[in-house]
Amino acid sequence: MTEMTWEDVARLERDRQAKRVECVERLAKILAKEFSLNELKFIWNYGGIPGPILVEAFEIARIKAK
Repeated sequence: MTEMTWEDVARLERDRQAKRVECVERLAKILAKEFSLNELKFIWNYGGIPGPILVEAFEIARIKAK
């Protein structure tokens, strides 16, 4: 097994943060396009966070993902 250097750890963390930013931006774009402000508020407030709507939608999306 190969040991990771501090540079490897830093690079992996940078890659992870970049992917997080990309995912947040893409999801925000989809949500803004598909839902009204009132619908977003409903989703956010329904049953707490993470709400059952978000969990169920995430699970369906996970199953259908490319």
